[in-house]
Amino acid sequence: MNHTNLRGLIGIMAAILTTALPAFPTAGFGIQYGYDLSLSMPNESGEQADFTDLTLNLPNAPTNLATISGKDLPIYINRTSWTRNWFDVGAKVYVDCIPLIDALELSTNYGMWEYQGSIIYPKSISFSSPDAQSAANVSSSSNPYPGLPGATIQYDTANITMNKLGLSNPFIQNTPFAKLQFDLTVRKYLLKLPPVATTLRFYGGAGVSLYFATPLLSANLIEKAVGNTLSTVNTLGDLNTNAFGSPTVETEIAKEFLNELFTPHWGGHLDLGVMLKAPFMPVGIYVDGKYLIPFGPLDPNVPALKSNGILINSGIALDF
Repeated sequence: MNHTNLRGLIGIMAAILTTALPAFPTAGFGIQYGYDLSLSMPNESGEQADFTDLTLNLPNAPTNLATISGKDLPIYINRTSWTRNWFDVGAKVYVDCIPLIDALELSTNYGMWEYQGSIIYPKSISFSSPDAQSAANVSSSSNPYPGLPGATIQYDTANITMNKLGLSNPFIQNTPFAKLQFDLTVRKYLLKLPPVATTLRFYGGAGVSLYFATPLLSANLIEKAVGNTLSTVNTLGDLNTNAFGSPTVETEIAKEFLNELFTPHWGGHLDLGVMLKAPFMPVGIYVDGKYLIPFGPLDPNVPALKSNGILINSGIALDF
């Protein structure tokens, strides 16, 4: 074979490779770090729990208040100091050669947050008068406990932390909140630079999202977690030793956290992103920005939790 034919053969092979190995191959896999700004919650204190299965005997109370039900007992839930944790990781897979829509992508993120959740419960109750009529005549303006007129209450606090829940975690110390998210996105390329041997692509798209999230500490969750336990409580001493002052209540709350983690929540999202990759190289880097639009609250018992907003992912992709 002479040099002219050899050069021609090399040129043909180069043309075939150029066609068969585009700058962005047909499928890929990426590992990403997320910066989720979609979740926020204001401080909330004094949410009252109503334990209908609870009946307490109160010594030295007025005759008509010697036995009270859980709906008259002031037990409160506090949620404060909402904080986004730095831990948010995920991955994506995509197919990059679909006609009309250009690309189809499935991505996931797992992120964590924490807050200071606590249960405020009475450790002692005393009355200004043992006489039922005198207690009943206490004016509502001076009585903070309508179900317990004339009462003076001393409170104790059960802080719900990771250690107390038996869910020790190096990233979270206080009350946990975790979200596992799946996004299916249809993408279109908006701009390719340069036009021939593309190394930079800008894209946009939209899709559906599926969320799994732990519930927030709320009156509803506490009632479900420890309602049966409280049916065996008869005195304030029992309330301290057998219920809110006992590790049992935290174990039951932890179980309820895990049970409700698998409740699905649906939403949508809008997507804008950019990918940089040298021609014929199997590795690229990307940044995706999504605006998350849940179709409902992540926890219907705590509507104050805001869950729509921006999620930014940056990562490294391996193309096939």
